[in-house]
Amino acid sequence: MNVLAKKFGAALISLEHRYYGKSSLFSSLETENLKYLSSKQALFDLAGFRYYQGSVKLFR
Repeated sequence: MNVLAKKFGAALISLEHRYYGKSSLFSSLETENLKYLSSKQALFDLAGFRYYQGSVKLFR
């Protein structure tokens, strides 16, 4: 994907769920910290990202 993005001058965007990788909000996965780990919240996050992505100019 990186090769094709460079070849065509495209923006490469990827999403990471808030509880994985560098997007983790908490240092531990205790029950209290998992209250937003749900498919419903993931869809809200995706909708928020889509709204943000639509308002940002990605091209030079």
